[in-house]
Amino acid sequence: MKQTYWSTKKVIIKKFFYGFTDTEIGKQLSISRQAVNRLKNRALERLRNFV
Repeated sequence: MKQTYWSTKKVIIKKFFYGFTDTEIGKQLSISRQAVNRLKNRALERLRNFV
């Protein structure tokens, strides 16, 4: 669970604060572009439910 939290946090920061693409983030974190997209979408859904 903690690993997923930190991975999600890294994806969100790199995507929205630094402007990296999903492919660039995937290469940096050694995960696929699809995994980046999935983590990002789950985080955004949690934020929508929170707000």
